[in-house]
Amino acid sequence: MDDKQQRVVNAEEKSIFLLAGAGSGKTRVLIERVRQLLSKNEENTSVLILSFTVKSVMELKNRLSKVLDNVYISTFHGLCYQVVSRVNKPKLLDESYKTDLTLSDEEITQVQADKRLLNYKNMRTKPFIEYHNFLLKNGLIDYIDLELLALDYLKNNQNQFVDFLQFDYIFVDEFQDTSITQFELLKVLKSNKSSIFAVGDPDQSIYKFRGTSSKVIDEYQKYFNAKTYILDYNYRSCEVITTHANRLINNNHKRLKKTLIPKRTDMGTLSIHGYQSSDLESDFVITQVLDFINRGIKLKEIAVLYRNHYQAVTLKQKLEDTYLMDLTVLTFHQSKGLEFEVVFVIGVRDSKVSSRKELEEERRLFFVAMTRAKTHLMISYIKNQNKPRFVRELKHRNET
Repeated sequence: MDDKQQRVVNAEEKSIFLLAGAGSGKTRVLIERVRQLLSKNEENTSVLILSFTVKSVMELKNRLSKVLDNVYISTFHGLCYQVVSRVNKPKLLDESYKTDLTLSDEEITQVQADKRLLNYKNMRTKPFIEYHNFLLKNGLIDYIDLELLALDYLKNNQNQFVDFLQFDYIFVDEFQDTSITQFELLKVLKSNKSSIFAVGDPDQSIYKFRGTSSKVIDEYQKYFNAKTYILDYNYRSCEVITTHANRLINNNHKRLKKTLIPKRTDMGTLSIHGYQSSDLESDFVITQVLDFINRGIKLKEIAVLYRNHYQAVTLKQKLEDTYLMDLTVLTFHQSKGLEFEVVFVIGVRDSKVSSRKELEEERRLFFVAMTRAKTHLMISYIKNQNKPRFVRELKHRNET
């Protein structure tokens, strides 16, 4: 561990916020801090770790398997389900029920985001009313209702849920993805005796469309009077990648300032390519992938990332005609938390945004995509009248 990581592992403040940049080893630091706390304290010490995806929960459980008797690891929704189930088994809205709704996926997502943000002014729209009538008619609740019910039960029936309210240490991973309701849950879960540790990176906050709030980190720091530590050494990406990622994200305003500092000594490569058509762009990707394979890079270490599904249609069709059809092809959102030796970011274009907040969310998404790359990053776009804004902001000298 480097000095900054070790300092966080050993920190003694009761409330901590860890501002951890992409590729800075935040999960390792969290795990080492848990292990150290358990080794120092008595056997009955209890630890709660909350994360946001089942995948990250499984990874944490695997890496902490030897101390799981003292550690409860869950998603926020998993914890809420356990709380609510003690009173009444909830019947949750899932994909099978959604087929009976006449609303589009976009309308459902917007309604749920409005609920998460407690956006009451949008709660009288036709989609909102139809959505809630559907839930009532079928005796269903959604994940936001689940969180609100759990919050109510924990607040008003503390004797019944005393075991949920007696954790000595609470850890929250990916804190930038926290909603207002989830933050209220944390307030209730943290008793006077417990310590709280949250780790996150506002530069990787990319779920505003699901109702996460950019204000939560600031609120957390103020409410818990949290000491802030920073991890800015990047162990994942080569210097040319971190340099340009820093240059891009610095265009966002009012961000918690940090600059990724590369620890790898090799330069790596970053190239930008403009093409007249998706056909030519796809041919370029396939040719380059074959070249990387010939150079000894495994197919599983190569990924193609895109913002919207239509941008990968041509490529996916061409991949079906080759033995490369198992190449990893993901949206920017799907790629979060992953890393690859080689990353292609294709179909870059200016998004239609109506506000600076939306523009900055798109910039964070592009930053996440760029920082998935360890050694080689290739960015491509379809040529039209204007070069895409984010490509211009990279100020890359050489382009083909």
